Amino acid sequence: MIVEGQSIRASVVMSVLNGGQALVRALDSVRGQSFEDYEFIIVNDGSTDATAAILAEHAQRDSRIRLIHHERNVGLAASLNEGIAAARADLILRADADDFNFPERFAKQVAFMEANPTVDVLGGAMERLNTAGVVFSITRQPETDREIKAKMYRRVPFFHPTVAMRKTFWQKNCGYDPRWKRCEDFDLWIRGYKSARYHNLPDVLVRYQAPRELKTQNLQEVFRMIFANARRHGDWLKPLLAIAKFSIATFYFRLRKGGSKYFSND
Repeated sequence: MIVEGQSIRASVVMSVLNGGQALVRALDSVRGQSFEDYEFIIVNDGSTDATAAILAEHAQRDSRIRLIHHERNVGLAASLNEGIAAARADLILRADADDFNFPERFAKQVAFMEANPTVDVLGGAMERLNTAGVVFSITRQPETDREIKAKMYRRVPFFHPTVAMRKTFWQKNCGYDPRWKRCEDFDLWIRGYKSARYHNLPDVLVRYQAPRELKTQNLQEVFRMIFANARRHGDWLKPLLAIAKFSIATFYFRLRKGGSKYFSND
């Protein structure tokens, strides 16, 4: 039980829109962590299904849960900003409303961040499920700060559902930018990378439901975001090379998959 004024070691922040049954699994995976010294801030971002009732039931059973309700949907970036702003701990643990967090995830990340006070953002590996619910891959990111930054414009440096970051990092970089609907996390990492220190654990922390399709509007937004940050940082060569390489790779992917359905604008 969390007492008002009592210090806590971490704040878990989740935003949810029409979470459905996946939300129950996600909440159970957070509440079932071996590490227990955290508050759990959940932003219900204008859900119209049973999400509010599900959240209320869990909040009744767990005093660590703090709920924020929106009458209308404002988007993931704005919701996360609101949740993080309300957090009482400096260490922020991100959790998504449709992913499963392995029981030791929080313990591993809190221990690492407390032992490495100069690290600002920490991610980890993910186990990926296909639409049939079958594990088809385990994906890891580059681990060290140097390895991550060497590929900064070529790949998203962290799997967003696995992130632990310091609230001071979020504040210094003005939080998530609500302009970006599909790459708000990538934008934050790029904005902060020149002054921050990054790291990824090799441990599998989250089980993630992979999206069915890669859509062109996602790529278009990523490209716009990358160029916006290139202007800010003066990094023109690296993003240009990254976009050229990525464009070739996605074109090849489209040919192999045999059709525009993988790049529809629906």
